[in-house]
Amino acid sequence: MKDYYHIVWNIFGVYPLWDHKGDWGKLTKIYALLNDNNIEFESNKNLPKTYTKQLFYKEFHAFNIEQKEFLNRQINKLTEKNGDRICGNLEILYINVNNVYIELIVVEEQQLLKQKIARLKSRLATLLSFEFTNLFQGKNTWGKGVWISKIKNKQDQAVKIIKTNDNK
Repeated sequence: MKDYYHIVWNIFGVYPLWDHKGDWGKLTKIYALLNDNNIEFESNKNLPKTYTKQLFYKEFHAFNIEQKEFLNRQINKLTEKNGDRICGNLEILYINVNNVYIELIVVEEQQLLKQKIARLKSRLATLLSFEFTNLFQGKNTWGKGVWISKIKNKQDQAVKIIKTNDNK
């Protein structure tokens, strides 16, 4: 059975969503809205109650418009039906390539999800290093880990809330 998932991963040097030192207020507001609408979700990590709003812990390269468009195209290409051998055929309902993170809503079987997302992250890092050789080396493109939140009910409403509150 396929389930709905909200996925977020950040670039290297930026505190991840689950670290209280970061600055993820906009995304936590989305989760507050989900709660307010009685939408149940189960996340792989807990959200902090507050953030200290430190931007980053190492120097990083935020994505510019050209790089964001490149990543968006590559995500679509890799996940299409005849895309990548591992992350292909991943149903994506929403893509938000931000300056410092990537956010997706996907529909996938739980046992395949982590492998597909790990492969997608890896392939995107490699493709960035090929396209923008002076800025990305493949290694240290993405931060460690991925935020995975399973949307357990009212999936259509949850997707609408996430999409309408995006922060590109």
